[in-house]
Amino acid sequence: MTMGRRARVTTALFMTMSVFALWPTAARADDGDAARTAFREGAALIEQSEWASALTAFERSLQIRPHALTLYNIGVCQRFLGRATLARGTLRRALERADATGEMPALFLEQTRAYLAEVETKLARLAIRVSPATTRIAIDGRPLSPEGHPGILVANVAGVGEATSVGQERFEVIVDPRPLVITFSLEGHDSIEIKREPKPSSTGEVSVSMTEQPAQLRIASSVAGAVVRVDGVDVGIAPVSVSRPPGVRVVTVTNTGYVPYESTLTLKPGQVFPLDAKLSPEKPGLTKKWWFWSGSAVLLAGVGIATYFIVRPAPQRPSTDPGGLGWVAEVR
Repeated sequence: MTMGRRARVTTALFMTMSVFALWPTAARADDGDAARTAFREGAALIEQSEWASALTAFERSLQIRPHALTLYNIGVCQRFLGRATLARGTLRRALERADATGEMPALFLEQTRAYLAEVETKLARLAIRVSPATTRIAIDGRPLSPEGHPGILVANVAGVGEATSVGQERFEVIVDPRPLVITFSLEGHDSIEIKREPKPSSTGEVSVSMTEQPAQLRIASSVAGAVVRVDGVDVGIAPVSVSRPPGVRVVTVTNTGYVPYESTLTLKPGQVFPLDAKLSPEKPGLTKKWWFWSGSAVLLAGVGIATYFIVRPAPQRPSTDPGGLGWVAEVR
């Protein structure tokens, strides 16, 4: 731990321990004791730099009994955990509650404002351009939250949930200075994920057009080794995935011994189109069946014999020999 960071941790611990002397007693004893116990647990964990566990303890104390000083400590834990956008919101809530209730002494008010100013300098900003405006967006699996100013939103403040549409094509998002995954989605289109790693105090741009995405074909075949062609171009052996511009596409899947499969598709921008080609075995023609040739041989033999008897010349009686007497006997 660096000297500067150690000093900040020591300051945070000192401020946290000072809360015990200021803890109000105008509450039910059971609630006050439970909240105080959870708070002390959080303070002990801060001493060990167990910020995540300390955060859990302070959140438990806040749930039992809300207090501006507890909010302050939650914001400090979030700050040390690198959750800048959350810390910013929590420290703001601590100041708002302190102004309304007077729960926070001047020393804590000053320290809270100092932490808040420091966090503000660390936040990164992304200028996002998306088309169409109905595109839904989420960062790290969380929808964006309004910041309080038109066209400005905050990431990583809302709970885990589905992406939502901002309703604008251009807007700014305040983000933590750490690796992020930005997800864009639109009904009927494949989602787009973009990774960014903004640095503290940095600005960046992200542009996405959902309607200009190529479509993706995922082609499978019921027969292994089938050749796939898209618009007459060989694209490989099934299963295969190919990207093509939106529009009408003709897919042909062939394999030896099977009837060719062909399908005409109309692809939309960004669409993922799964196609499962069912190939049917070819039915052999009449002249390719064994029994055809066996029967044909018998038939041809019979035809040959019949033809012989039809066209053969009539048999001629051999000439008779009258012998020495010159007699000839005729059979009637």
